Amino acid sequence: MACSASGREKLACPATADLASPAAKGGTGGIFGDDSFLTGDARDSDARAVGDVSVDFLRRNEFLAILTLQPQLIAPLFEPVFDLIGNVAAPSVEDAAKDVPEDGADGAAFNIRIIPDGKRVRSAVGIDEVAILRLPFRIGRRAGGEGKDTYTDVDLALEDRRPFNLSRRHFSIEEEDGALIIRDFGSYHGTTVNGTTLGGEGRPRTAPLMTGESELITGKPDSPFRFRIVVD
Repeated sequence: MACSASGREKLACPATADLASPAAKGGTGGIFGDDSFLTGDARDSDARAVGDVSVDFLRRNEFLAILTLQPQLIAPLFEPVFDLIGNVAAPSVEDAAKDVPEDGADGAAFNIRIIPDGKRVRSAVGIDEVAILRLPFRIGRRAGGEGKDTYTDVDLALEDRRPFNLSRRHFSIEEEDGALIIRDFGSYHGTTVNGTTLGGEGRPRTAPLMTGESELITGKPDSPFRFRIVVD
């Protein structure tokens, strides 16, 4: 998917393609692409410049990360997309972003942000910053075909490589008695919060998450999965 910074473009579709498949809105600020960026199928349409065009591209993993973690950011984008592909009955992304499970807390009330701290973890997350909209918020390792699948209640599943630093259900940010905490789920290598390691025999399972900025490392001391957690 791409967004025009300037100029105009047109979308060319082969005769066999479903004409409702591409999404396009020409002109500066317009959005265009193919629904294969969501499905992972082969691309069946092309965008061609009409004169000089400058565009910003959004990779599939970046789009899916934003759609999953911060849908309110792309609510304005989805309105024209739904209109163009004829999905007029689609639910509002903006409304979905406001939904909070009955057994969860409103994370937005605390204004919590998770910032990936390093190139590898930013690539795994797909975006530069994650705003926590509900609690608990759980982070773990994405299923890679080995052992038990990723837990279904993990909100942010990240790809890791052997030797693993992340456990499949590693840690969470929770609200407990009106205060924020970090909880380790018995991960193999533990979770380090501001120098205090959680998890493992004889170690605490939780640590307070204070207002301001905290440093969190998932896994061994040299793990690339480092985060800054900001609570305003």
